[in-house]
Amino acid sequence: MQMENSKQIQTLNHLAALQRNASSAGATRPPVTDAAFAEGNGLIPGAIAATVFISFLLSLYAVLWKCMVSPPQRKKRKSRIREHPRTAV
Repeated sequence: MQMENSKQIQTLNHLAALQRNASSAGATRPPVTDAAFAEGNGLIPGAIAATVFISFLLSLYAVLWKCMVSPPQRKKRKSRIREHPRTAV
């Protein structure tokens, strides 16, 4: 009887250890490789999009700053020979 109890306890301990291993295996992440990092992760396309967006904002800011700082450039009018004013008939 004592043999049976010890076998049952060993079996229960073994099952409990298997359960712990199975539950902890699902909680841990698999190791990240370079190929998996490049394929499934949106980090690289996000970084590219952020770079493009920031460069667009900086270029827009530079153009607006240039327009604010530079003096206005007005076209010079050609001097016309004044015609005699027309009189109403």
